[in-house]
Amino acid sequence: MKNRDKNTLGRILSALGLLLALALAASGLSSAFAEQEGVLTYTLSGDEATITDCDEDATDADVAKAFDEISSGGAIKIVAIGNNAFSNCASLTVIDIPDGITSIGSYAFYGCSEFESFVIPDGFETIENAMFAGCTKLTSVTIPESVTSIQGSAFSNCVALKEISARGVVSLASSAFSGCGNLRTVTLGSETGNGQTGSINPDAFSGCNALETVFVGEGVTSIGNAFSNKSKLTAIRLPGTLADIEAGAFRNCSSLPEIELPLGITSIGSYAFSGCSSLSVPELPPNVTSIGSYAFYGCSTLTSISIPIKLTNIESSAFANCTSLSEIIIEHGMIDLPIYFLTETTFKDNLILRVPMSVISVGGQGYFNTTLPN
Repeated sequence: MKNRDKNTLGRILSALGLLLALALAASGLSSAFAEQEGVLTYTLSGDEATITDCDEDATDADVAKAFDEISSGGAIKIVAIGNNAFSNCASLTVIDIPDGITSIGSYAFYGCSEFESFVIPDGFETIENAMFAGCTKLTSVTIPESVTSIQGSAFSNCVALKEISARGVVSLASSAFSGCGNLRTVTLGSETGNGQTGSINPDAFSGCNALETVFVGEGVTSIGNAFSNKSKLTAIRLPGTLADIEAGAFRNCSSLPEIELPLGITSIGSYAFSGCSSLSVPELPPNVTSIGSYAFYGCSTLTSISIPIKLTNIESSAFANCTSLSEIIIEHGMIDLPIYFLTETTFKDNLILRVPMSVISVGGQGYFNTTLPN
């Protein structure tokens, strides 16, 4: 009887053990154990290691030695650097990422205030949130073309950065480079693109007040309020894939002398170019259907506007305070001028307004509070 009870108990315990193992496996914890090697802490899953922590006073040599020790003999492969793994390691100046690492988490190098350079391994697609935020001495980052997305605050307050080249990137999250006060040159994507599409989100370059030159490659379809108040910006290239220039995108870029608007643009948001006092726009793209209020407000060197036939919505004061405007050309074939056309606009005495015979009406308050020459 006792033997039967023992056998029964053994079977029950075995079954419970199997259920526990299955539950752990389902949660991904089945073989993840914390290990320590020198200044590094890591977890193992099978033969794959993820670096999870580093002593805050670790040196470059300490980290390099620990990397070597973990992977010595080839039994263990380092495949990932976890969230916050090296955050606030204030003595590190550079890290050589071992071959085989395919993932680096958010905040991985946050606050590494002595970091000077970093090479992101080829094959990476995303630079995660705040990965290098607060790396105040970071001057050089090598970003491979495999990277297509940079997440929020990834490089925020990297005040020593002067140039960024990311030839695969088509998507920038909000605040990606916020506070990079010495950033002057930015290259995103390429002239041919990589088949990916994305957007540059609002405040991506907030506080980057030294920005002078920007290249935006193919694949970007919209630009949010990312370049507003860049008073030193003198040159920008926009991609042919661009469809939407959103509200305030280039507001107060007072040194920008010209910009070529791609043919595919369909909408220009409110205040998009407001305060661009040096700007001349050769012509509005033929596919534009909407221009938001105050879109070109205060573009005081703008001398001519050509209104394309597909433009059916011009919101109030879109061209207000364009004090040098001397010619307006309405494209032949337009029948109804958009509502609020030229409201609150003052023109020079020698204004030439070219209206084709096809126009038969002016929508709504088309000329409300408008000063036309005699």
